[in-house]
Amino acid sequence: MFGIGTTEFLLIMVIALIVLGPEKLPQIARSVGKGLSELKRMSTELQRTINLEVERQEHQERVKEAEKELFGEKKDEAQAEAPQADAPKTDDQRAAEQMATEKAYASAVAANTSPAAEETQQAPTAPDAAGAPLSASASNKDVTA
Repeated sequence: MFGIGTTEFLLIMVIALIVLGPEKLPQIARSVGKGLSELKRMSTELQRTINLEVERQEHQERVKEAEKELFGEKKDEAQAEAPQADAPKTDDQRAAEQMATEKAYASAVAANTSPAAEETQQAPTAPDAAGAPLSASASNKDVTA
């Protein structure tokens, strides 16, 4: 245990029995036992936590090495191209992007695919007094009049 032999342990117990008395010795022994078991539990938990952190670190290193082997050349190429993508755009590039956006919007309007056009096309109709369906705007005028 702590380098204490059987005779030394018995001598310590006899001295403790004399000093503490027979009533308090079991309580103190119980407290010492609980303290030692708590200490053992805490040291086991600390060791488990340290081992877990070491395993995580090793896993991260293995993942980095694997990524470097698999994507090493591609990442280098992507990093070389990245500064070019972040470069400020010229006025010509902005104008070309704006024209492309306007053309896409114009073609969408021409095809009646804008959200406003879809709402107009899908508006409900109500029949008039003769039973003929009216447009939504006409039925609203009748209600307000």
